[in-house]
Formats: sequence, structure tokens, C-alpha cells
Amino acid sequence: MELFYHHEASPHVRKVLLVCEETEARPEMRQVDMGSPAAMAEYRRLNPNASFPTLRDQDLVLWESNAICLYLAAQSEHLDLGGRSREAVAAVHQWLFWELAHFAPGVLKLVNHELGLSTASREKEEGLWAEVHRLFELLDAQLDDNAFVTGDQPRVPDFAIASDLSFAPEVSLPLRKYPQLAAWFEQICQRSSWQTTEALKNAALSADIDDAD
Repeated sequence: MELFYHHEASPHVRKVLLVCEETEARPEMRQVDMGSPAAMAEYRRLNPNASFPTLRDQDLVLWESNAICLYLAAQSEHLDLGGRSREAVAAVHQWLFWELAHFAPGVLKLVNHELGLSTASREKEEGLWAEVHRLFELLDAQLDDNAFVTGDQPRVPDFAIASDLSFAPEVSLPLRKYPQLAAWFEQICQRSSWQTTEALKNAALSADIDDAD
């Protein structure tokens, strides 16, 4: 099994790394140099979207991060990361689709703006903040009666959604205004999988700074 990625600080990569840690999956890590036209041309043969990450398990190639997470979860018989009952599976899929369609775009647009990776007018910036507050309010309500997103135990949506909050401290996302959301995120941050991937993120960012000097 091989995992092709570009950067450990990418939330899309991190969610897969989180599930790898949770399931103790140990794919061979294949870093692709996005700055190399030759490397990217070769990578497009594997993933024509040229997005990251991609998992290759013998003849199976998976492009999308959430699909990869579900595949890894299904390999672990002793964990219930993908849901076992029909209702649990449906809830997992619902929240993963929500994360991909709503939460990640809303949060990451704001994060990229606050990190200086994109620019926005003042009016647009206010709209980005308003959308994040809307998403946080929705998630906070879901967590009002649940310790985790789909119930009383962590599943794939928890790690997918948490990965989008990787830079919450750096950009001062207002998690504390939403007590259930803040408590949930603190639980995730205490897990060894999060601490391991946080170290990978920080090491990758430090390497970027060293390369720029």
C-alpha cells in the first residue's frame, strides 16, 4: 500500500494520516514534488485530477481523501470507524459529504485568507467569517447530544472535520464561542493520532522555512 502526498500540513492529507494512525495502517509514503513538471506529469498518470492524496493498494487506486479514509477504516475489523449498522453508515456518509461540500470549503477559504495564502475584499472577508460561524453553530448543535459527530465514539467524520481545523490556533478561529465544538476538538487533540500528525505538520512547515532561507 502506497500513499502519494505533497505536504503533511495539508488538511486533506492530514485526515488520511489521522485514520492511518488510528487504524495502525502503515502505507509507504511517496512524496510528490509539486514544483517539478516531470513529477506532476508522472503523478497525473495515477491521479488525472492532480490533487492529493492518492492511495494505491495493488491494483486499486483511490483519489479522494474521504474515500481513502473509508477504505482504510474498512480494513480495520476491530475498530468501528466507518459504522457497522445501516444507520451508523448513513450518518458517517452524511457528515463526510457535508465536510467535503460545506465545512472544508468554508473553513479553508478563511484559513487561507488569514494565513496570507489568498486575498479577499473586506466585504468578502466578512462573508467568510459569517460562513464559518454558521458552520460552527451547526456543528456545535450536532455535538450537543453527542460526544462525537455521529455518536458516542469517534469515526471517520471526526477526523475529516478536525483536519480542517489544523490551523485553528494560528488564525484564531473562534472555537471557544461554541462550547460543544471546543470540547469535541479538545478530545481529538488529545488523541495520539492528532499529536503524531501535528508533529508531522510542524516539521513540514519548519522545513519550508529552512528551504526559504
